[in-house]
Parts: sequence; structure tokens; C-alpha cells
Amino acid sequence: MPALYVHIPFCVSRCDYCDFNRVVYDRSLADAYLAALEKEIATRVTDAPTTIYIGGGTPTSLNREQLEKLFSLFDFLDLSAVVEWTVEANPGTLSVDKLILLRDAGVTRVSLGVQSFRQAGLDTLGRRHSAKAAKMAVALLQETAFAMSLDLIFGYPGQTPDDWRDDLQTAVKTGAEHLSCYGLTYADGTPLREKIRRGKLTALGENAEYALFALTPTVLASAGLARYEISNFARAGKTARHNLNYWQGGEYIGVGAGAHSYQSGERFENYGGVREYIDAIHARGDAVAAVDKISATARAKECGVIWLRLTDGIDSEQFARRTGFNLRDLWREQLPELLDGGWLEWRGNFLRLTDHALPLADSVLVELV
Repeated sequence: MPALYVHIPFCVSRCDYCDFNRVVYDRSLADAYLAALEKEIATRVTDAPTTIYIGGGTPTSLNREQLEKLFSLFDFLDLSAVVEWTVEANPGTLSVDKLILLRDAGVTRVSLGVQSFRQAGLDTLGRRHSAKAAKMAVALLQETAFAMSLDLIFGYPGQTPDDWRDDLQTAVKTGAEHLSCYGLTYADGTPLREKIRRGKLTALGENAEYALFALTPTVLASAGLARYEISNFARAGKTARHNLNYWQGGEYIGVGAGAHSYQSGERFENYGGVREYIDAIHARGDAVAAVDKISATARAKECGVIWLRLTDGIDSEQFARRTGFNLRDLWREQLPELLDGGWLEWRGNFLRLTDHALPLADSVLVELV
């Protein structure tokens, strides 16, 4: 069955670097949003998914009653076949009561947006939680025995290799089974971008960012966390199955404001505004703002580009079964140059980015779109 993504757009506050689809939590608006979400799920989700991912926003910014309401929306489904159920959370929004509620609902995994265990890093990023709160949230997850994934950010102004090494080593000591390590981006319209523009902060140079990127697998591999995707590391057998479905071109249903879906060769996008989404659901029963039917060739290329983010690369036989295309035929013009240039390589049936190409992946992959 298609994977299921549920978008909860509410956060306690907005971070300085964030340009995601989210709004500051308001209780009455959240109640109205959940009522609309109930209608969409009842209409769109007809079969139990294999994986569920509730993201945002910060789903755990909802109060206990609203979380109970959220999980009740799945009561009509037989969820016995769900192999992974993840909920995103931020420090300061968790409690033992909420975590017990999540566990009783069937959630198996919590993705915690730590970003840094260093107070200076959190202040630079405009995070609202403290380093102490991050460690307290980790302790709560350890106490309730959840599988834990941690998000960390590198490349913020002023960060040194020692700062990043300290964050990575602190994350390893938590026992987390999965880490997502993202390079900071300065999105247009964000307070952090404005601080850079005004000279209040100075962005790291490319060489400094590369040093942090290169340091990451060295520190984590020695602790048993192997890179399996450009930004993601996991202990053996603990890769994020929901995200693997995206990266390998699987189908998925997205519900909620701004959510995307891909089924039967068509992409769907919901209205992004929270009130716009709510109004559309009540007016016509769905919130689809755009439908894009893409050609089989375009979809195969798109699938291949995303799949190449995995360090193992593309299993060419599985790719052919899923898309109907042979990789050598699909990229007949581009492959010879990228292979000769040392950007791509064959390892048996797998086409993959070379280690040299990983830090420049976006520039390489755009050649294949």
C-alpha cells in the first residue's frame, strides 16, 4: 500500500532559518484543522498503509486532547500491517503523558528536532529550546523506550569542526538509532537570511562547510552509524523505511495543508494555507490545488535522481521493474560523461554517486533531470 504522510503545520514558534509550511500554534485553529483532516483522511485513505509519518510543523505542539483526536482519525483502519510509524517532535513539546499516548496509539519511532546540543548553536539558529531542554527530551525518549531519530544541522555561522564533532558525539551517546545531518540553507524571506544580508552574521565558506560534511561519516561510522543517504545515517537495520519509499520511487498519500501525493502516475498537491485548506475541505470535500500527470519518461528520470541520493545507488534491475526503463537507455546521453568524469560509477548492478561526488550531489544530479 502507499505510504501515508500526515502534515501537522503547528509550531510553538518559528525558527530563524525555517521556510517550511508551518504556523504558530493556536488552539481553536488546531481544532478546526483536525476536523478538516478527519474528513480528508476518511476520503483519501481507503487502505492501511505500510508506513505512517506524521510531520510538520511540530505534531507534539498539539495538546493531549488534540493528539488523542489525531490518533482517533485512524481507528477505522486495520493498522496491523504498519511496519513503521514516525512522529516528529521538538524539545519542549514532549511529556511522559504524551509519549505514552503515542506508544498506545501504535507509534514506533520519534524524530526529534534537536539541531544542536550547544547553546551557542541554538541561539544562532534561532531555536526556541535550550541545550538543557534538548537533553531532557532525549532522556524522556530513553525513559519511554522509543526508537529515536535525531535531526542535527551543520554549517551555521561561527560553527567549528570541534563544535560539530561535539554535537555528533553527544548524539551518539544518546543511543539514537538514526541521525539526519543537514547542511544549513539560507532560505529567502527567513530572519537568518536577513541577518546574513545585513552583515549581522557571516556565513561559513564552502571549504569550511565541506570540512564539516567530510567529518560527519568519520565520526559516526566509528560509532556504528553508517551513511545510507547523503544526509542520513543509521545503525544496522534501522534505516527510515518511510523515507526509503520516497527515495526509491514508491507511491505515497499526503494529507493536510500543503501535503503532496504520488499515485498512478499523477502528483497531487494540497492547498498550503491552513485556513485555505480547511475551507476547501468543507466546501468540496478535498483540498487538492494542483494535479500533475507526468510522462513515464519524466517520472523515471525523477525517480532515478532521487534514488541516487542513496549511497548504495540505484539497483538497476529493481529500477527497471518499477519504472519500465533501463538506466543506460534512460540516460544514454548523460551517463558516459558522468562516468568518465568520476561522478558516477557502476558497482555490479548498482549505479551510484562516487564518494567524490557526494558533497556536490545536487550539481551532479541536475544533469540527469
